[in-house]
Amino acid sequence: MTMCRGCCCGSEVKHPDVDHDGILAELASTVEGRGAVRVVKCLDECERSNVVVVRRRPDSGTETIWLGWVNGPAIVAALAEWLRTGATGPLPHVLGLHTFTKRAPRPPIAVRYARGEEDSLVCPALRPPADQAGPGNPATTA
Repeated sequence: MTMCRGCCCGSEVKHPDVDHDGILAELASTVEGRGAVRVVKCLDECERSNVVVVRRRPDSGTETIWLGWVNGPAIVAALAEWLRTGATGPLPHVLGLHTFTKRAPRPPIAVRYARGEEDSLVCPALRPPADQAGPGNPATTA
C-alpha cells in the first residue's frame, strides 16, 4: 500500500481537522506482517487528498486501486477492515465511493511553471483563493 503524505495529502494546512499521523498508524498496524505502507511525498492527485493506493493480487493478476479523500474515521475504518480480510473479493461500497482513475502522468510543477502552464510553484490545492487577503498571495497585494 502506498500513502501520499507530502504536498497536500497529510497537510494540516489543507486538512487541519484530520489526524494524519493516526491514519498512517492505523493503516500501518493493519497491514503489519502481511504487507507494508510506503509513504511517498506526492502522487500528483492533490485535489483528491488524502490518497491511498492499494495493490492486490486477485486470481486474475495484480490490481491497483486508487482511493481518494481518505480523511475521516468511516473511510479509514472501512479500509482497515477490508485490509484485515486480505483485500479480497469485491470492494466494500464505501470504498467504491472513494475510488478514482489515476490521470496520465504529467511533469512536476516546476517544469509546468517554467513552461508557463502554472502561475506559481505552490501546489494549486494549497494556494489561497484569489479574493483571500494574506501574506504570499500576490493577487491581493497592491
